[in-house]
Amino acid sequence: KVKMEPIWDWNLSFGNASGKNGWEPEEWYTTELRSTEYLWFPRLFQDPDFEQKYIDRWGALRTNVFAASNILARVDEMALLLNEAQDRNFKRWPIIGRYVHPNYYVGKSYADEVRWMKNWIKMRITWIDRQFLQAPVASLGKGKESANRQLTLSATGGKIYFTASGADPRLPGGKIAPDAKVYSTPITLAKDGKLMARVLAGNRWSSPTLVD
Repeated sequence: KVKMEPIWDWNLSFGNASGKNGWEPEEWYTTELRSTEYLWFPRLFQDPDFEQKYIDRWGALRTNVFAASNILARVDEMALLLNEAQDRNFKRWPIIGRYVHPNYYVGKSYADEVRWMKNWIKMRITWIDRQFLQAPVASLGKGKESANRQLTLSATGGKIYFTASGADPRLPGGKIAPDAKVYSTPITLAKDGKLMARVLAGNRWSSPTLVD
């Protein structure tokens, strides 16, 4: 099995690199690779099911671990933890406000560097979200605990396909499942019912929305 490890070069992450457009929050790194580098990586994305798993994983993480509020709170937590140490560090090595290769941004203070990185992270997340179709938004009407719940789905583009069984409306390979229906009007969902919905535009599917 191919595994993405070991992971390194964190010192060049989060916009802190002046090479290979590392400062740019709106670009994939793969476009900067030479034809002899990581040949297997773009090859993986020729498999529509691998690409869909990639999209689905991003969509799932954005609801929890990768929620912008969680990531930025983690940055604040780590910045606070390092606050005393950074003061001693930069007294010993006075490089704040000075260019050190291969930095892109040179802040005037520790707090300035942290603010810049947080802003870069927000822009990066927003840009990645725009690269994928957004999952349908589900809204349960009044009586969500009743035997039959009224469920409304909405999306910014494409058609919403759903199944009331909880099965995936997308078949392996990207075709539409036989039991998938196009959403048009609010759905009556039993209290113990399960629903899975995705947006389809052209041959691209969004990550799933699950309601149970």
